[in-house]
Amino acid sequence: MSTLTLSRSTFRSLRVQPPSSSVRFYSQPVPLPLPRSVDHSRPRESSAAEVVWSLEQEGGDDRVLSFKDRKILLNGVELSPTHLRDHCRCSECFHPVTHQRLLDTYAIPKDIHPTRMGLKEGGLEVVWSTSHTSFYSNHLLKKLSPPTQPIPLISPTKILWTPSTSLTTFPNSLPASSLTSSPSALLQALRTIDSQGVLFLTGVDATTEATEAVCRILGRGKLRNTHYDEFWDFTADMKMGDLAYSNEPLRPHTDTTYFSSPCGLQIFHLLSHPSPPGTGGHTLLVDGFSCASQLRSAHPVSYQILRDTKRQAHAAGSEGFLYRTEKGWGVFEEGEEGRLESVRWNGEDRSVFSGGSVEEVERWYEAVRDWEGILRKKENEKWVKLTGGVVCVIDNHRVMHGRSAFTGERRMCGAYIDRDEWRSHLAVLEKEERRGLKGVDELDY
Repeated sequence: MSTLTLSRSTFRSLRVQPPSSSVRFYSQPVPLPLPRSVDHSRPRESSAAEVVWSLEQEGGDDRVLSFKDRKILLNGVELSPTHLRDHCRCSECFHPVTHQRLLDTYAIPKDIHPTRMGLKEGGLEVVWSTSHTSFYSNHLLKKLSPPTQPIPLISPTKILWTPSTSLTTFPNSLPASSLTSSPSALLQALRTIDSQGVLFLTGVDATTEATEAVCRILGRGKLRNTHYDEFWDFTADMKMGDLAYSNEPLRPHTDTTYFSSPCGLQIFHLLSHPSPPGTGGHTLLVDGFSCASQLRSAHPVSYQILRDTKRQAHAAGSEGFLYRTEKGWGVFEEGEEGRLESVRWNGEDRSVFSGGSVEEVERWYEAVRDWEGILRKKENEKWVKLTGGVVCVIDNHRVMHGRSAFTGERRMCGAYIDRDEWRSHLAVLEKEERRGLKGVDELDY
């Protein structure tokens, strides 16, 4: 079988643009300098459609692009030819307007392989055995490549709270008026929520109208409608059968664990709490991601038990409503790569669960003790006295909230925003920013 070999490149580094936009291919072998990463102590075994490409870089390093043993090797990273073909982003394979796949994945031949490959400006071009030509940007190649290092539990984009983190002076704050000043200001607000889990918006009139307007800016006009309504305005009158409508203390928890998809953002605004005569009513915030990281480090078995053991939750206190998840959920939800995506914990709303063995049940309760012990550490508790004019926004899939007991008339208002909605809002603004900076739309979805 013949071996296809590319000629020696004339440009010096992957970071340097080639002298022209074309790539020259050769159907016959052309002598290349021996790459240091390839063992030439014995004859090389070639296979069908194997392509070797060598790039002499600054500093004398060489890189090899090849196909062998059903694997494409690019700079030491192995790629599946089927996976790569399935992610072609040309207009024949991927609709340029709807951004939906047009390629029939089932129709990709099982033995799909490249017949030619070469680097072009900004990425890799592949001619497939079906005669189709695909181009993959460097950005897309990075998304398609397997991780080269262990994936940390917490994304590097998340800023975990530490014992020295203080929220009493509202450090993560922006003037609410900035949300409508420019897309970049709104992007900054959503990025703060994404990275730090909490955002304080200042300068908001202590009215329901002004608060709802802020909520709708963050939610692109959409608020989540629940049994509490789209926008809630409440006091400790037990109008709804939930402890939030009392003056009792609340332990740290995430909201709406009894929904299959809990709310994404939770937004609070303290409209009034005259003091005196009113006392207490401080808001407790706890970084669930930081506590989850602490639990896995100190009690890895407990972390695994709470991640893998599924428990149901319910809301049954309000007349005419009975919510209960159809299936159980773990406290910790990880993504495909093992990265923590969500914390889901509300001990008050937890439902009855069937046992299993006595040993299994006891291990679960012991894991809960370890978890609650970390949540209740003083250094993990961030107490805030909310005031009129400051709207508090938290990521309900990360930050738990609670409350101290209080006396007097305490009036709160706020809303929920779906996770999908606010994450979409953030993604769109980031996409527009990249397009403005680079002039291209990086199709990595």
